[in-house]
Amino acid sequence: MTVPAGERGTTTVAPRAVRRIAERAAAEALPDGGAVTRGSATVRGASARIAVDVRLPYPLRADEAAQRVRERAEARTAALTGLSVPRAAIRVDALTVAAAPAMVTHGAPGAPGVLEAVEAVGAPEMVPGPRIRAERRVPSAVLAVAGAVACWLVLADVVTVRLGGAPAGWRTAVLDWAAAHGPADSAVRVGGAVAALAGVWLLGCALLPGARRRLRMGAPAPELRAQLDRTAAARILRERALGVSGVVGARVGVRRRRARVRVVVGYGDPEEVRSEAVRVLNAGLAELGLARTPVLRIGVQVRRDAGAEAIEPSTATPGTDRHEVRDSLPDGPRDGRQGGLRNEREDGLRDELRGDGRRERRGGWRSDRLRQDGRRRVLRERAGCVPVIGSRGVVNRALLGTVGLALLAGGVLLAVGDGSGLGRIGRDVPARWAERAADGVLLDRDGLARLRENGWWTPAVIGALILVLALFVRWFALQVSASGPRWVDLRAPGLTLRRRTWERAMTEQAVAVEGVARARVRLSGRPLRAAVTLVVEPEARPAEVVRRVAAGMVTDARRCAGVRGLPTDVRVRVANRRERRTR
Repeated sequence: MTVPAGERGTTTVAPRAVRRIAERAAAEALPDGGAVTRGSATVRGASARIAVDVRLPYPLRADEAAQRVRERAEARTAALTGLSVPRAAIRVDALTVAAAPAMVTHGAPGAPGVLEAVEAVGAPEMVPGPRIRAERRVPSAVLAVAGAVACWLVLADVVTVRLGGAPAGWRTAVLDWAAAHGPADSAVRVGGAVAALAGVWLLGCALLPGARRRLRMGAPAPELRAQLDRTAAARILRERALGVSGVVGARVGVRRRRARVRVVVGYGDPEEVRSEAVRVLNAGLAELGLARTPVLRIGVQVRRDAGAEAIEPSTATPGTDRHEVRDSLPDGPRDGRQGGLRNEREDGLRDELRGDGRRERRGGWRSDRLRQDGRRRVLRERAGCVPVIGSRGVVNRALLGTVGLALLAGGVLLAVGDGSGLGRIGRDVPARWAERAADGVLLDRDGLARLRENGWWTPAVIGALILVLALFVRWFALQVSASGPRWVDLRAPGLTLRRRTWERAMTEQAVAVEGVARARVRLSGRPLRAAVTLVVEPEARPAEVVRRVAAGMVTDARRCAGVRGLPTDVRVRVANRRERRTR
């Protein structure tokens, strides 16, 4: 018996069945180590929309793997259910980092890894990287809060008066004071001077680079900027100094131009100990990988325990070194202050000899320096190290500079007043300006009353206050929200990667680098920028650690997301370990 087409039934595929089919099809296309975590499906008529969350091994190309999974899920789901699948959404919500650091090997089994190849050919030269400018989040947050509070108070009072209420007492007092005082008053001038100083400070925040407590490091890779904390550099040099035989104590201070080290010699020849300390500390400064190596200044303090045998300083030829250790106290018990460092002045003959040698070497030294600077400039251009400021930093500096310039101009205008405060320059002030400043006031009551008579004045003021308040609130929210988008879009549409998952994978790889005690990775901004904080061991080499992180973690992160560039800021700190030393 043949049933007419109009009387036949329909086949309905439940969303649960579609979801199970999509999950099974996606699992078939996953690489080794991958798994399907969850899936979802919705059916509307003859079409179905599917979404599958997967876990992939790291640092596999997530975009290529997700594209294969989507093609397989769409094709199999459409073939088995008879529904049309317009586009499947594949979300990578988990990444599995291999036990062996994936940053070491990227090729076939048995092939040399990236770091092995780099070490075999020779480590790349650390060119001076671009300066990391501070984002000025604290001054921006303070200014945004102050502006938002002021706008809210004025807006609330204006709206209250518009609705028929009485004006606030503070606003009435401010208007009365401004209507009774002019630019010639001392209080107005003092306020103008304070406003001008605040404007200068804000302009300094907008123009100066900031981050003075950090030292700029070399850039081993494009789009990578690295900084080393001053305290970290001091701790590393102190560890190196305490490792010298004969040194029982050391104090280190590192700045951008100089590194001052004071070592305490407890035993041994002070001259030999100092020479060994100079050699070790110079090697330590090279291991820091700074863009500008500070000049090393070493002081020696001799400290002998009671009853210890005194060792005379080495009989070095005078003039070989400008630092000379002396020990002129008589034999017997000595305290810890009997030895010291003396910076001796050379005599005229020694100055003349050194001057002749310097004049002979001056031409060659300058040519070598110019040649080295040119080579560094070429390497910097090849590496693509261009100073870049994050979008939040650009916004903060622009707004701080605008507000600072307005405060500076207004403050100077109020501080000058009628021109009498300029002294001799006061006679050059236009007479009309001087007369209006001397007789006028800050607020014209009649002019304000005429403005209030217009019907558009109050709505315009309310609208302007609402707009400024919204801008201040948005500016403050920009400072407190340091996180980026929850999902990172991959190359193809519909393929996304969870940001937190990506951060955790990068953190695990950074911790796996030799010499790194702790690490933290944060991805923020649009486009994304990685902020990496490395806490290394005191005996680690910061330059080598940054180079390994750039060759491993940063390269794998770009490879996983399928992007050519991922701007990365690396901050290196040193673990604070207070250990007792056996002397």
